[in-house]
Amino acid sequence: MWVNAKVLIYRKDLIPEEKVPANWEEYQALAEELTTDDMYGTTVFGSGSDGVCSFLDFSCQAGAEGLAFDKDGKVNITDQAYVDALGADKVGCAPMIAGSAGIGATTGPWYECVMKNSSNQEMAMKYVEYMYDHNADYMDLTLKIAGRTSVYEEAGNEAGNEHTTAVLETLGAAQKRYLYPEGAKSFRLEFWIDAEKLASRYLEIGVLGKGEEATVVSVDLLGKMVSLDKSRGDAYGRGRMNCPVEIQNGRCKLLILVDHSTAEVYVDEGRYCITSNVYPRMEQTECWIRTPYKKGVIEKIRISCLEKFWE
Repeated sequence: MWVNAKVLIYRKDLIPEEKVPANWEEYQALAEELTTDDMYGTTVFGSGSDGVCSFLDFSCQAGAEGLAFDKDGKVNITDQAYVDALGADKVGCAPMIAGSAGIGATTGPWYECVMKNSSNQEMAMKYVEYMYDHNADYMDLTLKIAGRTSVYEEAGNEAGNEHTTAVLETLGAAQKRYLYPEGAKSFRLEFWIDAEKLASRYLEIGVLGKGEEATVVSVDLLGKMVSLDKSRGDAYGRGRMNCPVEIQNGRCKLLILVDHSTAEVYVDEGRYCITSNVYPRMEQTECWIRTPYKKGVIEKIRISCLEKFWE
């Protein structure tokens, strides 16, 4: 359980503390000053997911209103803020540098959770307590990041943990948050499936889709497996996640929560959960249910439209 953000890392043997840049103008000037025939004055992430996050960080600092989408659900990466954003012992750490709109960084939270209807509530509470009380243990591991402010503050007093103070200052700055589009498609699907009435082995539920382009929840009744497949309709991400499903008295239950960019699948009253960010195009708003090969009967379906399920 931890949360982090990018910070500025610099060479202490080349840059004295008083010259550590605090904004892009100072950064550019210092990078030019340090550049020689043998060395570049700066380096940034240029590819992969870290490259995307860096670009979004810079966009935050330039004043982007919403990441990738504005409040009306329109793609805003051609706005001026996004255009502006393109514009060892020797290493030190400082808070993320500021753009015209101040410090901005996309946070990187990683967490664990316990379902509220867990069959062993007492043990679950002990687990949560233990993880909270031992959050500082993460500082002894490779990543050296945590989820509690007090852990970061205490660790920052020790040599080798200078990054923790920079992370806290970065996280404490006014951040631009993701703006969910007004009128985004948010809904709740509940399925009670009678396995004996399904002639097909598989049941597929397509959400955030347009025809075959959809995020697909697939139930394999013979293999007793539920999958969340993003490969058919996700504009950016790819991947397939699985979890087991129990067939009890010939029946199973699924709960699917869908928001504009999130899909969550709860299996067996929350005993198992799959969750993922999804990136549909704006026209992908359909939902469909089918058995791929033969006809079948679903015992009961409940569909609820939601204003939103994230605050």
